[in-house]
Amino acid sequence: MNNQSKQHPDFSVQWHDSSQDFESRIYIDNPDQNTDALLLEQLREPLILLETTTTCVAVTEMCWNEPTSISLVPDRPAFSMMVSASPLFSVQYGYEEEQDTAAAIGNTLFLVPGRKITGHGSAGSFRSIMVSFDTAYAETLFGTLGELTSDQLTRALCVQNSLITSLLFRLMKEAMHPGTMSDAVVDACGKTMLVECAHWLNSTQPVADVRGKLTPKHLAIIEEYLNSTHGKLPSVADMAKACGFSERHFLKLFREEKKCTVAQYIKAFQVARAKTYLLDTDLPLKEIAFRLGFRSYNSFSSAFRAATGQSPNALRKKP
Repeated sequence: MNNQSKQHPDFSVQWHDSSQDFESRIYIDNPDQNTDALLLEQLREPLILLETTTTCVAVTEMCWNEPTSISLVPDRPAFSMMVSASPLFSVQYGYEEEQDTAAAIGNTLFLVPGRKITGHGSAGSFRSIMVSFDTAYAETLFGTLGELTSDQLTRALCVQNSLITSLLFRLMKEAMHPGTMSDAVVDACGKTMLVECAHWLNSTQPVADVRGKLTPKHLAIIEEYLNSTHGKLPSVADMAKACGFSERHFLKLFREEKKCTVAQYIKAFQVARAKTYLLDTDLPLKEIAFRLGFRSYNSFSSAFRAATGQSPNALRKKP
């Protein structure tokens, strides 16, 4: 890590707040050069790395003591996602000289080499995962990254794909608890992410706002969106936009198709997801609340009790 024999760093990161500026240039080496120990890179907070010849997984714990601005210049393609944060933490980002948009926990960003990202965040702590790739390798699977359209670049700022989100969580776990099969896991998951993202960017096209009804394609887009909303409450406006409808028309078509309101459907989806977390994982209750988009465990517990008649803790303790 940080062998500066390369002509350009793989990532150039600049931070600044009211009292200091900080810059880090990250060089990702061939892992054969670094076999002695698990590598750590200090980027204001520890960075845990897991590398293969084509792919690097980085899990970062960070804490900003005050509002902080950041700029990131990638020299290789990467997926980046915040996977947990303190309740009041917020962040906005976008391409340089373009309007920043608010990002929620669980948003997946696809970084394109040479496309500078700028942003700013509030004070708070968070964990992020970044999975980056050798550019030549990525383009054999993805295609020429320099040929992405402006619409594809915009959608790359928020990749709404549940498979990619799941693979990021899987690689985070692998980096934190590596084993004898870690290289194979990283390469397999990384390859799948690149292929899936290329497919998603090329196939996700806006649907015309016409009268009629929701098609199977619309319903698939809705399910994909709901499955990708880790750490934020689902937005009706986002669902309508993803389907290519005005919000008012979308609400009408949805009720006609599903025989319930969008709010009722989202509530049922959130309850089902909460039950899965409670019964099939050992995640702390506060972590489950944050993943579902609630600002606190108390608000999550109240909503869950109102929907099911029991508390999250009571459901988890049932034999």
